[in-house]
Amino acid sequence: VVIPILNWETATFRAPTLGLLLFASIAICPALLLPSSPCMWLAGITFGYGYGFLLIMAGASIGMSLPYFIGSLFRENIH
Repeated sequence: VVIPILNWETATFRAPTLGLLLFASIAICPALLLPSSPCMWLAGITFGYGYGFLLIMAGASIGMSLPYFIGSLFRENIH
């Protein structure tokens, strides 16, 4: 199921658009409890070690921060 979607993304979008789409999906998927590893694979395959690493690290850092900030909004309701 994942491989056809990855092939479709690489065939449909150009590199800058694909980079933005991958960044957004790597950042948003963990907040929605979805795995972002297929997007990380595609970023590494498409952009190589250097740019792929930077794209993944930037997206993952926002993806880890987003649930924290969402949770901090509801902190007062828990205590």
